[in-house]
Amino acid sequence: MSLDLPFFYDNILLSSKIADQFYLEGFGNFIPDKNIDTGHPVLWPVLLAGTWKMLGRNLFSGHFLSLLFIIPAILLYLKIAVKLINEHYLWIAAAFLIIEPTWFAQSTMVGPDVPIVTFFLLGIYAVIYDYKKLLIIATIVLSLLSVRGAILSFLLFTHLIIWNNQKAELKSFLKDLLYFIPSFLVFVGWITWHYINTGVLIEQPDSAWSAHHQFVNATQFFKNIGIIIWRFIDFGRIGLYLILFIILLKEGFKNRNRKVLMWILLPVMLLVLIVSIRTSPILHRYFMVYFILLSIYAAKLISEIESTSFRNIALSIAILSCLLGQFLVYPDTVAQGWDGSLAHLPYFHQRDKMLNYIENQNIHPDQIITTFPNLNGDYYSDLHKQPYNFQSIHENELFDKEYVWQSNVFNDFSDEQIKTLQTKAILVKEFKNWNVYTRLYKSTINN
Repeated sequence: MSLDLPFFYDNILLSSKIADQFYLEGFGNFIPDKNIDTGHPVLWPVLLAGTWKMLGRNLFSGHFLSLLFIIPAILLYLKIAVKLINEHYLWIAAAFLIIEPTWFAQSTMVGPDVPIVTFFLLGIYAVIYDYKKLLIIATIVLSLLSVRGAILSFLLFTHLIIWNNQKAELKSFLKDLLYFIPSFLVFVGWITWHYINTGVLIEQPDSAWSAHHQFVNATQFFKNIGIIIWRFIDFGRIGLYLILFIILLKEGFKNRNRKVLMWILLPVMLLVLIVSIRTSPILHRYFMVYFILLSIYAAKLISEIESTSFRNIALSIAILSCLLGQFLVYPDTVAQGWDGSLAHLPYFHQRDKMLNYIENQNIHPDQIITTFPNLNGDYYSDLHKQPYNFQSIHENELFDKEYVWQSNVFNDFSDEQIKTLQTKAILVKEFKNWNVYTRLYKSTINN
């Protein structure tokens, strides 16, 4: 179903653009060009470029590569679930994985977050089945996928400590720590190699995204906490977590359930702290591994409900809430995490129609102002052969050019700019499905 879906949002940069450089120029020293160097390790774009060389530079190759990680992720999820849930109710955990909005959305894309989930789950599997040597593999690969993967490697260590319930056993603590040293050395090795070749440890100080990697003040810190809470309950998950809360109140907080919940929540709190101290936009996929673990925990609690009628009601509410949440679209004034659910899907057809309209009307790309993720036309997103660029809203005033291409899928247009377009520009063309729209405006000020 997703074979024809283009690269979307951050995957355009983190997957397609970097992989395109390696595909065309060779792998060299594994350092992307400065204008696309995010500082992340490049295992994923290297794998993607290698797949393109074998199967061709096309969308099928990328989705095929993703599938090689999606299938193991599902199997690992079920192996983890069966350790915590009565096997008779394993279908509940399977259903919750299918309806998890952000996991479902990311599974239709080609990006590093799916393999991050896969190897994080491999690490969790290693923890609960006591296959500690697997932790070495899981954490090394995580550290080569992204900076966030390296952070998740550290969080796996906290999962291990909590699962083993180690308190003051220094000897056991140090012994378990040894399994994480290889991934630490690998990540330090990457940072060192990156510094030798670029002069910076991770992010480029003059990059377009450098402003997103500053430390926050107290006000912004607590604002970030609020955003993270929103991310956890967004896209229908609020119904699932409300059911969890009701179950805990009704059934009591049993010791075995308390231990599992703390095993999940304490590392989550560490991740929240790490994410909240930076100015980087807080995206749903940052927490996807814990959305998935909480899905298992929800399945565990619901499966233990003694009343069949209450269990069925709880299950129905949770499933219906997450299914409906997939199609939630916020008003234009609210920045939505478009890669966190399937709500963005209509945009691809709208974009194709708009590109055809622009071509048929002989409108030159240089005369169109737009923004991410639409700046590069369809060269990096659909892997078409001819690259062309629109003008960026960040490098131009709103009406510097004759046309403005705006969509509610584009979060970079300010509320004021959207209002100005709606009141002071001519709407030339619009495509709309459900609550997703794509519009081409013509300026009436300079033309």
